Amino acid sequence: NGGSYDASNVKSVSNIALNVNWGADDDIHTGSADTFGRALSFNLSGGVPLDSSGHALALTSDGTALQYEVTTLANGGQQLLAYKGSTHNSSTLVFTVTLDPTSTHGSYSFTLNGNLDHPATGPNSNDLPLNFGVTATDADGDSVPTNFTVHVQDDVPVIGTVTGGQVDEDGGLPGGNPFGPNDAFLVGATTSHSLNISWGADNNNSGTANNRSATFATDLVAPAGLTADGVQVVYSYNADHTVLTASAGGHDVFRVTLNDSNSGTYTFELLGNLDHPVAGTEDNLTLNFGFVATDSDGDTAASSFAISVNDDTPVIVLPIPGFVNEDSLAGGNPGGIGDLPFITAVSTNTLGISWGADSANSVVNGGFSSTQANGDRSVVFTTGIMATLTSQHLHSNGAELNYSLSADG
Repeated sequence: NGGSYDASNVKSVSNIALNVNWGADDDIHTGSADTFGRALSFNLSGGVPLDSSGHALALTSDGTALQYEVTTLANGGQQLLAYKGSTHNSSTLVFTVTLDPTSTHGSYSFTLNGNLDHPATGPNSNDLPLNFGVTATDADGDSVPTNFTVHVQDDVPVIGTVTGGQVDEDGGLPGGNPFGPNDAFLVGATTSHSLNISWGADNNNSGTANNRSATFATDLVAPAGLTADGVQVVYSYNADHTVLTASAGGHDVFRVTLNDSNSGTYTFELLGNLDHPVAGTEDNLTLNFGFVATDSDGDTAASSFAISVNDDTPVIVLPIPGFVNEDSLAGGNPGGIGDLPFITAVSTNTLGISWGADSANSVVNGGFSSTQANGDRSVVFTTGIMATLTSQHLHSNGAELNYSLSADG
């Protein structure tokens, strides 16, 4: 047995002894014209290398079966080129093995030029042993079998720190109110960042089988407990788990898309408003998403990223003042000095409210009911309105006014 070598941490090894004892007939070839000398040759079947048990090597790279080309050298050795595709060049060459019978006990050299597919099952960085059957022949034609094994350790993807993103309900949703208190300045409804994936050697992305990918894990627990206008948010995925869509009440609320180009990217699109936990301020709601990077021979790495969703709040512009006229009351005298024409005892004007993104009005009742929930806006008098009115000591026909407030404010 010529032994083995672990090529896990190097790209090539040279002149590794095969431990052949040539005996007395140990002459070597001195050139192409010298036909007398010892030799080393690969065991082949139909041009495919065999292992020490006589089985053909079944190797692939990015899902493509390897082709082989063997050349006999002037020194009696052989060189084997393994490549993917119909021709070999610098981009398709996967490994090179050279046998040298001129060294004391025979030797081999191995260079890894491209990636090899490793078994899809098992741990990341699993070992792929390449066993080559070889025949050693002395100078007068006597031969003996030997073999050697090169261990090729897999490469695995690595994920660095993934930058989180921020979106603002003000920044792109219909009716949003930018520049509110605690607003996220100049932030829109879409954010995109790199997933910071280093794919490693197994980085095929040709769109064929054995293709790398960035996906949401099949067992991903999406952000739980979210509601939009009081309706529970539910999730769905596309067929290849690269697009996550959140919806509530039949309307899409946000969409997250993963892409495996370059170092991978994520894109978060806010499509509707989310209910935030803190009322009265533009607080941030943090959403966390886990994803898995899978290289072209099935090794994986997992990470996550966070999205901060800034709330929107209503804004009140200057309400239009109202005017009423006592002339319109029963027994009134219209047309007096300083009278305001066309003014009655009733005045209706806008409150100047811009509701912002959270503008749902599921129950049009004007006030705040005992069953008030997210998804129903309201307009109520401020706390203390009764005390404010009482402090003015308004009178009618000599009697001070009393006030009452409806149950819904």
